[in-house]
Amino acid sequence: MHEHAVDKELLLALGELVVAFSSLEESLHDGIWIMIKPGDHSTTILTYRLPYKTLVDKFAILYQTKRNDTETATAIRSFATHLEAVGNDRNAMIHSWWTFDVDTGEGRRIRRQINRSKGVRGEVVAITAGQVRAVTERVNSAEDKLWEYVIRLDDSTSYSEDPTA
Repeated sequence: MHEHAVDKELLLALGELVVAFSSLEESLHDGIWIMIKPGDHSTTILTYRLPYKTLVDKFAILYQTKRNDTETATAIRSFATHLEAVGNDRNAMIHSWWTFDVDTGEGRRIRRQINRSKGVRGEVVAITAGQVRAVTERVNSAEDKLWEYVIRLDDSTSYSEDPTA
C-alpha cells in the first residue's frame, strides 16, 4: 500500500476544534440549565439534541428575560450573533471534504454547494493547522464569554456590546 503525505498537525488541529466546539455546545446546555432551574434535569431533557443555533437562541432569549434591561438585551443579541458566526466557521472546517496533496501533505478543504439554479459547485481552499487553530481560539473565547455572562446573571454589571471583549 502506498502511503501519502498527510499534514498531521492539521489533523490534530481539526480534532482540537471538534473537542472545543463540543465543550461550547455543552456550556450552552449548562447555561440554559442554570437559568431555568439548577438541579432539575427537565432542562436536560428539553435541550437534548437541539441544534446549536437553537441552543444559542434559547440561551439569548432566556438571558434577556432574566436580566430584562435594554443594555443587556443589546449585548446578548450581539453575543448570540457572534456565537452563530463561530458555529458557521466551525462548520466550514468540519463539514467539508478533506483531501491531502500526495507529495506535500497540504490539506485542502472542499465545500460542496448545491443550489437549484447553479447546480453543484465545489470550493477548494488550502487550509493550515494555524487557520484551524484560529477558529478553535474563537470557540474557546466564546465559551469563556458565555460563562462570564452566566456568572454575572444576577448582578448589575454593565455589558459591553463587543461580543469578544
